[in-house]
Amino acid sequence: MNKSDTAEVYAWTESGPVYSPASLEDVKNIELLKTACRTKHLFLPDKPQIVRVIYSLFFGKKNKIDYRIGKPSVIPRNFIRQEPWEIEYLYMLAHYSKVGILETGRFNGGSTLISALANNKVKIHSIDFDPQDDAFLINLLDQMKIGKNLNIITGDSQKTKYDSINEIDLLFVDADHSKEGCLNDMVNWWDNLVKGGHMIMHDCYFGCEVQDAVLEFISKYNVEIIVSPYKSHEHRRYPQGSFCHLIKK
Repeated sequence: MNKSDTAEVYAWTESGPVYSPASLEDVKNIELLKTACRTKHLFLPDKPQIVRVIYSLFFGKKNKIDYRIGKPSVIPRNFIRQEPWEIEYLYMLAHYSKVGILETGRFNGGSTLISALANNKVKIHSIDFDPQDDAFLINLLDQMKIGKNLNIITGDSQKTKYDSINEIDLLFVDADHSKEGCLNDMVNWWDNLVKGGHMIMHDCYFGCEVQDAVLEFISKYNVEIIVSPYKSHEHRRYPQGSFCHLIKK
């Protein structure tokens, strides 16, 4: 018997039915976050459908992806430097974290915001050597009434350990995109990642040294590959974008 035959459907979305108030809240959170996604690869994402149709008839879509996002929100446009489908994937993994979350590379704080909105139960650590504007990020978190479980660190993530960071089950690597820098982040926090924990690398595609770092890492460490590191330069067209997803065995 299908779940819909025995459970109350609270809402219908474009992706299908939602079965609980909690999951409906997650859907709302994800849609809110997507209003602040990276838009440069999307085709007129915030314009009315009639405008999109007319424009495409005369000028085409210029190799951009047909995707609509909601109206501007409290989160600034393009604050989260991820595609909408990357936001949803990271939110899902952060939501399921039971031990702790660590991200290397904060920049604006977009991924920090995703994790904070997805999970208020585990400790979330964010390390960046040179963040853009932590004061703005903290104010935004306060406005949204989230982030009390955040540990924001300004410092090195490649060689330095911090007493405040213990075991984690989600590591999100999005800092130095050189091969050496990315590999250092992965190796430095490997021991903190519990068995069965998730490691996500952003911008893992052909032409970016993150891919080289990941390929070297998986040749030396015991991991299960969930989302392949072999992505072409057209990474935005993959279901998980430029993410590579590994699980520690």
